[in-house]
Amino acid sequence: MSGAEADPVALVEGQLQAYNAHDIDAFCVHYDADIEVALLGDDAPPLRGMAAFRDRYIRRFAESPQVHADIEQRIVLGRFVIDLERLTGTAPQVRRVIAIYETGGGLIRRVWFGQG
Repeated sequence: MSGAEADPVALVEGQLQAYNAHDIDAFCVHYDADIEVALLGDDAPPLRGMAAFRDRYIRRFAESPQVHADIEQRIVLGRFVIDLERLTGTAPQVRRVIAIYETGGGLIRRVWFGQG
């Protein structure tokens, strides 16, 4: 899949498969070098840039070797893909997380996470 032709759903699905495989290289290839990740409702500055993003997920996979996400619901609106995810392997209980992905230029450019 090349740059501007990349389908937003294919990008998000590709990163999900790589996330569940804990394949950091395959995971990061779906994201823009200037990726921004923020938490909904949190005033903290977003995580910015591929180096910080990569480090965060290297730690995630090392600290939570059983981490796995399943999609309960997906909404697609143009360049945005919004997933309700069922996350296991990071806590004793199942967590439900909202992930909003903004795509552009054939990559995921921004992500916002929210949880109840």
